[in-house]
Amino acid sequence: MVQADWTIALVVLGGVALAFQAGVNGTLGRVSGNQIFSAVNSFVSGLIPLVVYWLASTHGGKDTDFSTTFSDAPWYSFFGGIMGAYYVGMIIFLIERLGAATILSTAVACQVTAALIFDATGSLGLEQRTATPGRIIGVVLTAFGVFLMVGGLGSVAAMLLGRRKVANDPESQHEEMSATMPQREATATTINATAMEESPALSPPRTPLSGDEKSHAMNMVSVPISSPPEGFGSSAATTSSSAKTGGKIDITIVFAMLGGVALALQGAMNGKLGEIGGGGFSAAWSFASGSCALGIWFLYDLYFGPTSRLVPEWTFRGVLRDAPAWSFLGGFLGAAYVLAITILIPRLGSTTALSASIAGQIVAATVLDHFALVGLPRTRAGPLRLAGVAIIIAGAVMISVL
Repeated sequence: MVQADWTIALVVLGGVALAFQAGVNGTLGRVSGNQIFSAVNSFVSGLIPLVVYWLASTHGGKDTDFSTTFSDAPWYSFFGGIMGAYYVGMIIFLIERLGAATILSTAVACQVTAALIFDATGSLGLEQRTATPGRIIGVVLTAFGVFLMVGGLGSVAAMLLGRRKVANDPESQHEEMSATMPQREATATTINATAMEESPALSPPRTPLSGDEKSHAMNMVSVPISSPPEGFGSSAATTSSSAKTGGKIDITIVFAMLGGVALALQGAMNGKLGEIGGGGFSAAWSFASGSCALGIWFLYDLYFGPTSRLVPEWTFRGVLRDAPAWSFLGGFLGAAYVLAITILIPRLGSTTALSASIAGQIVAATVLDHFALVGLPRTRAGPLRLAGVAIIIAGAVMISVL
């Protein structure tokens, strides 16, 4: 049996920081109107404290042997930042299609499973740690706890079918009715207006329109009515995946699974690079490479992608004017997580470190959801969610000490 290590608490705090980062980045993406910009800001702003930490811990970088690091470190250890960038990109592209609950349950389950395999096989240069029955049970409990967090057995069907809601889930039905209420009211208004037009008895007497009045009426009709924004009663995110999949398995769930594996790979890669070049250098390198990848994506989107066709034009000045100051701090929170994972994975093992961080992330996310903090919509912590939290913590403890 492995002895409990006090440094697990630092990894848990890293998971808490990651939960706060999700809300902060989400708010910036929503207010700025550009989620890619939010991801770039997260990586670039996180790079600053990591570089400061690296320079402070290595006497201005003098203690880092660059020649040895680049010659002795395995090639794959330099790609941790790319793994993180892939995960962020996956979230941006699939969040509306699959829903946050499906992505979370899939990614977390695959992340912990991949970490257990890496430890058991000694892959990516990690110290080999036997996959004891207790660890395996802990991984299963962690995955099951996540399923409970997102709706119990109904979440399994949602994951397989690419749908966020399940017909026999009372809570989902209530949320579905609340989400679609504005659309139903708009439909009812349209039907009533049509009935008024078609029924002479209900319609008021019509008078001929002048030329200017006709032109004004045509302009009024030609203006498209946009759907309510996400988070304000729009049902587009709820029903889009069902319409796209038509009851069949959504193949894009594979990308969410790969996202979970990417997180496990990022931790292992950064940990290996940290063994040779130091934890500070490894974390800074991870954010620098991720910033470059996301920066290229953002520039393409800004000049050639959808953002280039926005009217009015998207500007950074407008983001600074509209976004709250705290929404730019996501990178600092992400830096805390990456630094904790990078430094402590060689000491704790990939499975233990990642499972502890998941426990901290889930508990913090539950609190943030319940009290609607950092821009997150309110989701009350009911009995099912609290049971899921308890099971996740139990699973993380089993993985850590057995």
